Parts: sequence; structure tokens; C-alpha cells
Amino acid sequence: MSKTWSQAHSKAYVALGICIVDGAINDAEKSSLRACVQKWEPGLSEDDYATMMERVVDRLSRAKRGAELVAGIQSGCAQLRKRVSGDKKQLFQFIKELRSIAESDRDVQPVSTGEARLIRCAANSLGFQGKLNIQLSDSSIELSRI
Repeated sequence: MSKTWSQAHSKAYVALGICIVDGAINDAEKSSLRACVQKWEPGLSEDDYATMMERVVDRLSRAKRGAELVAGIQSGCAQLRKRVSGDKKQLFQFIKELRSIAESDRDVQPVSTGEARLIRCAANSLGFQGKLNIQLSDSSIELSRI
């Protein structure tokens, strides 16, 4: 994997930011994130995955909670949107993957309002503002097009 910040880095940053907003990341979320990264970067070796995630965690750790985390998620989504030339199908798929990652640990911990709020923030930054309804209900996040 190259040393440049890739599309997979941006996606992992956004996803991990959503995972940590509730104060913890458990094995189910880690596994779900790893599966999504594998889809984004097929053939990524374990070493390259570890290196990529070290960079993502380092960048996230420099962002404080709250406004800086939201700004980082918005920036990551803006980069992603630009890289895929606004392809709504790819962007909506990413939102569904974020939902899947956030819901992966719901047997242990319900999906938090913070996770739902950050997914809404990501969706807005990806160009779905006013086009997608995102609701938290019974430990899941409901997505519906408006």
C-alpha cells in the first residue's frame, strides 16, 4: 500500500470516527470495519491493513471529540465524494456500510445517538442532505430516501 492517503484511508477514518463516538470500539465493530476495508481494498495484506489503520488512528487521535471529529468526518466524506465524482450509488453504498459497522455491536451495546448523528453528518457531506432520512430505532439505523 502506498504512503499516500487513499480512498480506503478516508473511508476507514470516517467509519472509525463513528465507531469511537460512543467511547469504545469492540471486537464486533473491529471485525465489521476490517471486512469493509477488505471490500474497499481487495487483496490488502495484514501488514498493509495494520499500517493503514495506524495512520487512521494517529490522525483520529489528533482530533479531539466534538467539533474536530465532525470536521474530520466531513473532510473525509468530501474527499471521498470528490474521488468518486459524486457517484451516488457508490456513496449510498458507503452510507450503508457505515450503518452496518455501527450496528455490528448492537447485541452488546445499542447503536448510540452519537453514531446515528455522525452517520447523518457523513450522509450530508456525501451529498444526501435533504435526500435521505436517517432515524435511530430499536438499536438500528433506518435509512430511507426522501
